[in-house]
Amino acid sequence: METIYTLFGKGEMMRKIVITVIAIMLMSAFSYAVRIGFFPGLDELIEKADAIVILRVDKNVTDFGSPTHYSTHDCYVYQTLKGDIPANKTIRLQLMDTRTSFVTPYAILSTHLMFLTKKRTPDEPTDYRTIEFRGANIRLSPFGHEKMPEGMTTKEQIRSLLKRTVEYNKKQHDREQAFLNKMIKGTADPQANSVELRMSIIAITPQKAKGIPVFRVTLKNVSDKDAMLNLGMMLANGRVLLPDAIRLILIDPDGKSRELHFADRRYPGIAGRVDDYAVPLRAGSAYTLRLSLGDFWCPKTNEFRLDLKPGAYRVRSELTGTGALCANSDMEGMKLMNFWKGTIQSDVTVFRVWEQG
Repeated sequence: METIYTLFGKGEMMRKIVITVIAIMLMSAFSYAVRIGFFPGLDELIEKADAIVILRVDKNVTDFGSPTHYSTHDCYVYQTLKGDIPANKTIRLQLMDTRTSFVTPYAILSTHLMFLTKKRTPDEPTDYRTIEFRGANIRLSPFGHEKMPEGMTTKEQIRSLLKRTVEYNKKQHDREQAFLNKMIKGTADPQANSVELRMSIIAITPQKAKGIPVFRVTLKNVSDKDAMLNLGMMLANGRVLLPDAIRLILIDPDGKSRELHFADRRYPGIAGRVDDYAVPLRAGSAYTLRLSLGDFWCPKTNEFRLDLKPGAYRVRSELTGTGALCANSDMEGMKLMNFWKGTIQSDVTVFRVWEQG
């Protein structure tokens, strides 16, 4: 400060000028701060929004921490409750976290009810962005948005969504509280001393697959205990293996989910001896299967052959482990085997179906 006085001279007036200049410099450093308005009520929030959508965050384009509180994301729009943003499409948006939280809500695959405004200046990077009011971003359950929420008006639809969200959040909160109380008491899960498995799936489509998606599903024993897996059925004394204990959960480009069951079309009927598809899995070992989507069907929709339109699909695998199910008189001891029991899912992998050229 003494140096500044020396440059500009001394005196009360000069001191005030220097302090004013410093204050202006400090204010300019924070000139990008954005004011988030209080919740104005649901009717006014709907009125202020140019568009209201239910969306899923598929990609984070820019990093968080902008002084404007906005970050850019590629989002899949499930439903449009107000405005002209097309549903069942991917759009790039600037999203703001209007809550009082230091943790971003925009995790990949998270689902939100978003109140948006059109861009106000030509240099804005996206056509829409979140409006700057509390309530403009509501984190939703990740399930059940393939159809419009109940209600004749936009307000009724939003209230229906909010009620479902309250129920979902309560269940999640109660589950988390129960687990925390268990930790406080020091109570171990019943499976804590049992075998721990991990499941993974990757998409592979070699040329000979003729465009039918093929996957590699791996089950790994990550514990220090050996175990047995029952993956389904064996026919003809082990000459035919049918891993029908494995399911695929397929999510199409529109966000619709289907549970697929295994059915090898080479064997439409079963006659003769049937044994359990038993796989021994030593501690630290893994077992991998090559599965074609052509060997799966959807019981719920009666799709015996899946006709996939072009686009990006997501899929995960699931195994429900059981004990021995096939009671053969010469294999009574199978019932005593240390079969892993439970349900396990893999992470999601993405594959694409291309236009037929």
